[in-house]
This record gives sequence, C-alpha cells and structure tokens, in this order.
Amino acid sequence: MFRPFRPGFLAGLALAGLVVLASGCNENLELMAEAPAPDEIPPTDPENLALFYQLNPDQADHLIENNRDLVVLDFRSPEAFALGHLPNATNVPFPGDGLEAALGSLDRKTKIFAYADLQPDRFNGVLQVRQMGFLDVYWLSWGYPSWIDAEKTAFDAGGAAVPRDVAEAQAAKEKAAAGFEPPS
Repeated sequence: MFRPFRPGFLAGLALAGLVVLASGCNENLELMAEAPAPDEIPPTDPENLALFYQLNPDQADHLIENNRDLVVLDFRSPEAFALGHLPNATNVPFPGDGLEAALGSLDRKTKIFAYADLQPDRFNGVLQVRQMGFLDVYWLSWGYPSWIDAEKTAFDAGGAAVPRDVAEAQAAKEKAAAGFEPPS
C-alpha cells in the first residue's frame, strides 16, 4: 500500500505551521533561551500572597469533597445554620469571639473555607482568619444563597439533607435581608 506521508509527519507539519503562524501574529514574541535555574526563581513569600481565594459553588464543592482536613466555617447566625448549612460546616457566628476558640489550636497551614450570608460585616470574618496567620483561606462568593442557587445540597444539624424548599426559603430570606440578588 502506498502512503505518501507517515502519520507523524502530518502532525509535525501542522505543529510547525502553528509555530510559524503564532510567531508571525505576535511581533513581540520572544523565546526564552533556556529555563531559569531553580535558585534564580524568587521564593514565594506567603505573607504577600492573596488574602484569600474566592470560589464559586462548584469550586467550593470540589474543595470540600477532596480535602479531608479542610475546616469549613459558617459565619451566619445559629438560627440560619440550623435551617441549612454546607457539608462538614461548623457554626462560628461572626461578628463574635468564636473564631479564636474554633481555630486557636489549629496548625496555621490548615486549609480554611468560610462562607456566610450576604451581610457585609460577615465578610470581615474571613479577613480575621487570615490575620490569625492562616495562609490557605477560601471564601464562597455570594455565600450560602449562591450554594443553594447552584442546586447544591444543604444539611441540617444531624447531617441529613435539608428539603429543597426549606433551603431555598432560607437563601431567599438572606438575599432579601441584604437587599440584592447575586448575578446569574
């Protein structure tokens, strides 16, 4: 059987064409002569890292499912917590003095994930966690309402799934109390 080109030849030709095309499209493209040596790369200073990472509900769900040592904090009121909360969450109402009791003895390398309702003062809780020296801190953007809007499951104090209508009612109440809706 006659084959004018080997299969690898066509792939190589296509790759070469892409390189030529890409370099022709960007006049400022410069190729690095060689990778820097490890001692030439500046170290990351944990004190200058972002204060925390904001996550959407899908990212938060992934973080919770894949990190057994993750500490999940709910900064809402005990009443709101009882009506539904994220998996493995501990209620630490903020503002309040419960953060030191909840986190004081933990290694500062522990991953902390926090969320709240949409009240602006609750947001300061995540900043206080960072000020306590925790460097691996995550925050759920738009709080509990975004979790429910993304159709994630909320749990009651006994660990059972909260009925969808109860979770949605609590999320709607939190949105109304803040006077706005998260973007869709």
